[in-house]
Amino acid sequence: MNNDNQNTNYLTTPSSIPSKDFHLTAITWKDVSDKVNFQAVSELLNQKLSLSNYGEAVKNLYCTFLAIQANNEFHDEFVDYDEEEQLLEMALKVDIRQLKDATEAQTLEMMVKVFLESILQYPNIEGFDSKRFYIDVQSAFVEKGWLRNQNTTVTAILNLSEKAQITGLEEAIVHLIETDIDKAALGWIKVYCEKLEVDYVKLITE
Repeated sequence: MNNDNQNTNYLTTPSSIPSKDFHLTAITWKDVSDKVNFQAVSELLNQKLSLSNYGEAVKNLYCTFLAIQANNEFHDEFVDYDEEEQLLEMALKVDIRQLKDATEAQTLEMMVKVFLESILQYPNIEGFDSKRFYIDVQSAFVEKGWLRNQNTTVTAILNLSEKAQITGLEEAIVHLIETDIDKAALGWIKVYCEKLEVDYVKLITE
């Protein structure tokens, strides 16, 4: 029998934490089983978010955090959508090498980062607004103090055009950024970019 599998702990959500839209669990190597606090992440998501706010295509989300050795042959990352069951299912790896010496706060930050990154891997699901979901999940993590730099993460994920669409701002900002910029336009760019929490100086100098 493979020793990796033999020493892997399978963790499930305790019955004291009611599952709603989000169902989180973990599979961990024995040395770090007490570090992966998936219960806290599950509880926060269920308290703050409802999948129905992002369309009717996804009713439940199942996520397993994998804190296992690299040579484990039984578990790998994936993101999958079942249209018939209307559920998203994924397995996400947390770097066990960093996890061994991480504090509780650092571990939570690692977990929520991989959860956010997984949203970018979602397939194109008609009837599910994954971009708005990303922003709301991120906001919940930032508000809880599990992410330290909200703006950097958002701008790394969404370009200005996408963010303008999400927030419902006028298409003028897209036109101003994607066409030749003159000095007369800078005032408008600054106003819109401040609303978008984007550093306009970086945008116009890149």
